[in-house]
Amino acid sequence: MGVTEELMSRAQRALSAATGTNCVLDAPEELSGSGRSMVVRCAVSGGRRGHVVVKAYRDRPAFPNEAAGLGVAAAGRVPELLAVDDAWPLIVMSDLGTGPTLGRRLLGADAEATTNTLRSWADGLGALAVAAHGREGEFFSARRSLAHGAAEDPTEPAAVRLPRLADVLRQAGVPAAPGLAAELTELARLKDDGPCPVFSPGDTCPDNAVVGSGGQVRFLDLESCGYTSAFLVGAYLRMPFATCWCVFRLPERVAGLAEQDYRRHLVRIHPELADDSRWRRGTAAATALWTAGITVGLLPAADQGDRPMHPTVRPVPTARQLLRYRWERLLDVLEPGDELPAIRHTGELLLGELADRWGPGEAVPHYPAFTRSVLSGV
Repeated sequence: MGVTEELMSRAQRALSAATGTNCVLDAPEELSGSGRSMVVRCAVSGGRRGHVVVKAYRDRPAFPNEAAGLGVAAAGRVPELLAVDDAWPLIVMSDLGTGPTLGRRLLGADAEATTNTLRSWADGLGALAVAAHGREGEFFSARRSLAHGAAEDPTEPAAVRLPRLADVLRQAGVPAAPGLAAELTELARLKDDGPCPVFSPGDTCPDNAVVGSGGQVRFLDLESCGYTSAFLVGAYLRMPFATCWCVFRLPERVAGLAEQDYRRHLVRIHPELADDSRWRRGTAAATALWTAGITVGLLPAADQGDRPMHPTVRPVPTARQLLRYRWERLLDVLEPGDELPAIRHTGELLLGELADRWGPGEAVPHYPAFTRSVLSGV
């Protein structure tokens, strides 16, 4: 029995058991998964009709996280969890269709449609945060139950990742600023046990945001979902898209509108986030955390030679362009009172060293969807 056949058989039994009917899956269409999973769209007949998506996990720690997350994430913004087979492991979920992604819109040419999609993306993240508020216990209980001894959280703790920055800087010949270790320790707390926790799908990159009927954005891939500080999600727009390869500039007005859409939901569950000063300081610290982590991941290879951030998609920034832009953006959002002088000084050192070593390079342009409107001053 081939992998797809066995997958279909297991998924069919799980869906039939969950619905109490005899469901038949056929016409499998393999979708883009990852090294950690295999994803298949199937037609359904019998007790349920239409299409479903089956996701089987090669990396078991991602399975309990996503299954538990789909169980608590409501508001119609993620697939509906229909069935689980924790022995394989696999999940069966509703099909979000074949609409365009936010990524496709950003790389397109329609500024108005892209603005609306970006705002729906931010609104959706806020709606999920509200819908899953107070359900942390349910999420962690389900994740433990499904883990069966595997690591419950597939994401690496920031307290482990961030201290590597000093070694990465040393390898690049950049001195670590005095006080950097202490600031990194504080930033790690923001990620691992930060203030104002909210539910997030985790990997909220534009490719995982699908535009459905009526223009509403819904989210795929909850492998790294969970409860994290609202500031870390808010910083995604300021950077933008902290963990993505599809990174260009957003017009400040457009990013500001989307940020307001997200924050409008947050103040319902964390009223203190209505304080503009607190929001700005929190998202600045979150931007520093994301930037430090990205530097750890990209700088060693980028210092040896440049490469596009995606092997086939164009346009796309290079690793060196992206690193420069991340540190430039960080210096834009940090202010003297943000109590991160070592991070600021490190950014200045890096930009100086990289300019000398790599040459001036080209600045990251605006997303193609906004190029014409930005040039015309709209």
